[in-house]
Amino acid sequence: MNGKDHQQKCATSFQIDWSSSNVWSNLPVNSTTALPSAAVGNSNSNLHNTLEEHGRPFSPKVLPSRSKLRSYATTKLSPLGQDHLAEKKLRDVVQQCKKDTLFELINQGVSVCSADSKKRTPLHFAAAQGNDEILQILLENGANPNARDLNGNTPLHLAACTNQLKIVTLLLQAGANVIAADFNGKTPLDLAYSRLRVLHGDQKIRDRPSVYCEEVKQVIELIRAYMLRLGNKTAGETLDNISGMLGKSVTTEEVDEVHGLLASFTAMNLSQHGDKVS
Repeated sequence: MNGKDHQQKCATSFQIDWSSSNVWSNLPVNSTTALPSAAVGNSNSNLHNTLEEHGRPFSPKVLPSRSKLRSYATTKLSPLGQDHLAEKKLRDVVQQCKKDTLFELINQGVSVCSADSKKRTPLHFAAAQGNDEILQILLENGANPNARDLNGNTPLHLAACTNQLKIVTLLLQAGANVIAADFNGKTPLDLAYSRLRVLHGDQKIRDRPSVYCEEVKQVIELIRAYMLRLGNKTAGETLDNISGMLGKSVTTEEVDEVHGLLASFTAMNLSQHGDKVS
């Protein structure tokens, strides 16, 4: 037999009838074997038997769909896909408070203003977590302090909700809008007022006068920062007096009295700035 005849015989011996419904059931299956999804539709019964014989749990979906494969390839290989992955990594790094990796990504040109599917930017995450170092890095590299998420929240709203005084101060210094309302009509000042109401209704906090006093003090400083940003210079004197009274308060009743004065002061300022107190 010459070489040409031998090649032809070998080729013939490996010809497979791909239309046969039993093709896939005759192939060996192990933990690394991937079976085309088309095979599943042709012979689920035979495939099921083959998989069971080799100790693999049966699943009719052996391979990802073509659309998922295309999407994965696009994300991995296209410039836009690579940018998307880098931006997601930056948001993850912010949440994990990895400062060195954050610097590396910024130096690589990754945007600090990118948002996730809920329009939350890295600055939103940093503000909610109260990480002033990470937040400062983001602001210094062009992060927008007035970016809004799907609920209309700016980073300042999130900082106010979590009572993060240092974060509030940094955001205000960076130009955050203190009267920006979320989609429920609430401004950061509204949230400070709401915080006062929450404190007054929290009996566990009120039963501990020293903790209660500290919480009210933080709200005073938040409101002071808002008033300064609004240009209300006279508010400082009033807040100083309230803060002085708080410093002399020992019992829950005494803190309650200061709390009431602060709540009235805040409500009055909300009214002056056209905000509705609810």
